[in-house]
Amino acid sequence: SSPPHMLDKEIRAVFMRTLAKLLQGYRHCLTIIRIHPAPVLTFHKAGFLGARGLSQCPFAVRLLESMF
Repeated sequence: SSPPHMLDKEIRAVFMRTLAKLLQGYRHCLTIIRIHPAPVLTFHKAGFLGARGLSQCPFAVRLLESMF
């Protein structure tokens, strides 16, 4: 068993890897709209969830709803 300070670091590392893997490929669902004075970025949530096969994953849906 790891000491408490190492266990904390290991848990953080697992969380970051999981989150990075979950959000991998998000750039393909970004759209830049340039008709405004400053470019506007939009994110196609449904497209991202569908492309990743996460449409039926409540965690992924709620995570994206909380972010965008």
